Amino acid sequence: MLLDTAGGLKNIEDLLSDDQAILCYNGDVIADFPLQRLISFHEKKMPEATLVLRSTGPLLNVDINARGEICDIRQRLNTPGVQNCLFTGIYAIEKSILQHITAGKIETIISIFTERITCHPGSVMGIVIDEGNWRDIGSVAEYERLKAQADMLEAE
Repeated sequence: MLLDTAGGLKNIEDLLSDDQAILCYNGDVIADFPLQRLISFHEKKMPEATLVLRSTGPLLNVDINARGEICDIRQRLNTPGVQNCLFTGIYAIEKSILQHITAGKIETIISIFTERITCHPGSVMGIVIDEGNWRDIGSVAEYERLKAQADMLEAE
């Protein structure tokens, strides 16, 4: 669970040049899919944020429209899209989105994305990348399960 992702990003704002994108990778996920697709898509479309999505998974709570724009996250906006996806916790953002984060305020990046979708539709986009593996290890139980699998592979 993200507690202060937005604040952590805000803390580095003055270290970035104006035209510098930021690649974010939540610390509680493990993935081996091709991130170059995210980077290329983000550079071509130039939204404020591009989220890496998967078309299957345990929590399909991000809606995208036919243009790849995020139109709802966690059913907060009641604007369904053409596809429900899983948010991987991996995304690219432009420095400009950091101006919408309040310094010192604890909030998740999801709140910022939701606000940007509401105020500036099309500013948050998604790219579906189903290749490779993705695992959320954000709970102790999932971490223990993944560690046990790794230990078994190592023992073989």
